[in-house]
Amino acid sequence: VGLSQELLNEGSATFESYANTFLKSAGDYYSATLNAKMLRQQGPLVLIRLDAYLYTGGAHGMPVTSFLNYDRQQNRALTLDDVVQDGKRPALIEKLNQAHAAWLKASGDDTNTDFQKLWPFVETDNFALTDKGMAFVYQAYAIGPYSYGQPELLIPYTELATILKPEWLLKGP
Repeated sequence: VGLSQELLNEGSATFESYANTFLKSAGDYYSATLNAKMLRQQGPLVLIRLDAYLYTGGAHGMPVTSFLNYDRQQNRALTLDDVVQDGKRPALIEKLNQAHAAWLKASGDDTNTDFQKLWPFVETDNFALTDKGMAFVYQAYAIGPYSYGQPELLIPYTELATILKPEWLLKGP
């Protein structure tokens, strides 16, 4: 599994290949940090959070967070389509759009049409099956300016009962 694939889009599939590529091109002040943390084990699920931070000069570095939802029974990473019932992806995206609208309202940008034109809702496949529901984390600049960080939108399992496959409705610890 590639580490934080959004950041390592140069084709590096492993930490070692990324480190070699990075070190060959790194300037004097470049830095890269890669971290992995297991967040959850329940039933067949292992949830790992992959965080990366790359600084190559300029005003700030770029953080990237990716999740690996791993099915121990099938011995593979799960995609969004693996956990969503057939034909239910549009319903999930609508729930995600509603969570985005609530996030806009909480940030005070729900009535700011300029903000909404610059930073419209977009789908993401970067999800985590947490103990409370499905969390979707957006990278910096995806749905807001850098100062907004990496927004996380949560859809509680109570709203996903008819959308997720039953085996992935993993409430609780």
